[in-house]
Amino acid sequence: MIEKQYQEVFELGIRVNTTVDKADEIRFESDDEYYGDKDYMSNSRFGNMEENVHEFYQYLLGNHKYPSKQVYVFGRLVHTMVYEPEKVSSFLVAPKTGSEHSRKNAGWQEFLRENPFDWSVTEYEMRLAQAIADSYLSTDGIRDMIERSEQEKAFVGVDPFGYGIPVKGKIDNPDRLDPDFPGSLVISDLKPSGKTIDDFRWSINSFNYLR
Repeated sequence: MIEKQYQEVFELGIRVNTTVDKADEIRFESDDEYYGDKDYMSNSRFGNMEENVHEFYQYLLGNHKYPSKQVYVFGRLVHTMVYEPEKVSSFLVAPKTGSEHSRKNAGWQEFLRENPFDWSVTEYEMRLAQAIADSYLSTDGIRDMIERSEQEKAFVGVDPFGYGIPVKGKIDNPDRLDPDFPGSLVISDLKPSGKTIDDFRWSINSFNYLR
């Protein structure tokens, strides 16, 4: 491990990491390390910065945590079922109270008081995620691709925009062995969505998947 270098930003008293250490890719195999890290910029953090620079500033100061979103929890659940099924037990299923589709009832709020939002789902969400994962895995070629590649591979590097910002990400499925593309790196990325297929193109822009 190399010692990280920091620089002061705009004389605001924020110390921002400017060092990329490839050993962090091993450290980020732990979900707690990856999602708890603040030294590297992720795609979602780029999005947060663009949407509200004031909230992002508070985040860097350690005074603010971005509100969790149900769609992100559900998306991670689907990813886990597909690529890391051994980790599904990390998710906590709330007992059914009222409408199984709702997270707004008193029972759900009581459940959250004792359990972390980011790992809490309803019974309905658990069943729906399993149906989506089963459908995806039954598609021709998907299981073969997963078997010959390394799932949820963390990486670190420097941002491609020329700012010199250390960035991190997790590739769902880097396929290094595709016989149709020798010597190349073929990447697939699963994007569960609450939108219809017709609306999905707007999600691509909204969440900046191209970035």
